[in-house]
Parts: sequence; structure tokens; C-alpha cells
Amino acid sequence: MNDNGYGVIKKLQDQLQGGRKFLWPTCSGQISKKLAEMCGMPFFKVDRSDGLRDAAAAALARTGPCLIEVDMTAIGEYPNYFPFSPRPN
Repeated sequence: MNDNGYGVIKKLQDQLQGGRKFLWPTCSGQISKKLAEMCGMPFFKVDRSDGLRDAAAAALARTGPCLIEVDMTAIGEYPNYFPFSPRPN
């Protein structure tokens, strides 16, 4: 799940820490592909929510590990999965 910036962690920090960011990294959309190439494994990129099934089927049809990147910037925002409330002081 690549949103070029660890979006799940950002959402949790927004919900639990009032938006305060700690060690906020950014990452390139090319890291996953390069990692797969370095390891000699097949790489599949998903940029539509309905494309995950095909990518997973293609990966499962192969022998050995594969890397599937889901481009969340193309698909959309992460939903709020957890009903966290800020910690009391």
C-alpha cells in the first residue's frame, strides 16, 4: 500500500496525537519496483481498486515471491479504520 508517505501512520498520528507528526518520512513511488528488481522478483502495480484481484492471481500463479504495490494515491484516501480518540493527558 503505497501513498508516497505512510498514510496509515499519518492517519493514526492525526487521530491519536492531534496531528503532531513524529519522524514523518516520505517515500518514492519507485522504491517498490526497484526493490523487486534488485531481488529478482516479479513486480505488479495496482492503480485501480478492481485491479487487485488480477494482480494477486498473477502473483499466485508464479513460483516464488512477488511484490504487489497498491498505488493509494491513484485509488483514494485511506478510510478511518479505527475509532481512536486522543489520549487523555
